[in-house]
Amino acid sequence: MEDIEEQIKLIEVKISKLNNFIALSLRREKVSKELEKLVSDAIIVRDLMTKSHELLQKEFNTLENDYNEVMSEMRKKQMLVMNYVIKEKKRKIKESEEEEKKVQLILSGAKSSGSAIKANSTAPKSAVKKIDLLAKLNPSQTLSATPKIKINDYKQSPMIKKKVNPIFQFEEFDVTITQQQFDKIPKYMCGRETLDQLNSFLETVIIPCFNEKYQLMHKERSCLRNLNDIELWKLYNEQSSYLPGRSFITPGDVTRKLNKMLDKKNQNRLIMLRHIGILHEVRVKQTVCYVWSYNDHN
Repeated sequence: MEDIEEQIKLIEVKISKLNNFIALSLRREKVSKELEKLVSDAIIVRDLMTKSHELLQKEFNTLENDYNEVMSEMRKKQMLVMNYVIKEKKRKIKESEEEEKKVQLILSGAKSSGSAIKANSTAPKSAVKKIDLLAKLNPSQTLSATPKIKINDYKQSPMIKKKVNPIFQFEEFDVTITQQQFDKIPKYMCGRETLDQLNSFLETVIIPCFNEKYQLMHKERSCLRNLNDIELWKLYNEQSSYLPGRSFITPGDVTRKLNKMLDKKNQNRLIMLRHIGILHEVRVKQTVCYVWSYNDHN
């Protein structure tokens, strides 16, 4: 019986296959047309994809060429800019060296009246003018290491039109802290600070801040080339209305000079300078101003 059942199942499978074959045979024409259409569509898609690939490759090659041209032009421009910067640096260095030589002529020419006359007869006209100017403005200081003049004299001098100034300082900011003044500072405020350290902070940070600010501030705009100097010149002249007739700097000036933010130690030094009357703190338009007040008490 089992063999018969198996034979019957096999016959049923064969019959199912025959039915499927007959059904497909009857639909052969329709199926073949659909297959032919699919093959045709596949060929069209293949051709389109090939063409798209070719166009993309061509566009990529064009973009690559454009990119190479742009990069080449940028390199040329960079070289031109670098050459210009190098030339400007060399020119400024040369001007600085020339001004330094003129200052040396001033210092050496002022050692004695006889040597000054001799230097004036052989030195260039511009150097002679500077010798006469500094000797006229402050004859007592011509023998010092760094010449000193008053701010008002500087404002009226030809130096405000010069791109590079000789090295000098303003008389108004010429001060050194004495031991007597230092002893007036409370111990809790001094901490471990010494007189030499406070004097060093005054002479290397605060006084140069005042000197550099008022040298730049009174310059003529036309002789400034450095963008940073131009921005500072604008800022200083805007701030000049804060305290008319008074000389002052801001924490930003001190930060630029230190090349770092004001830390607790330097802030405490500013407090000590205020305590002994060299500086006076005033707030104007939310800006802290360190006003030079030493001349008010002396």
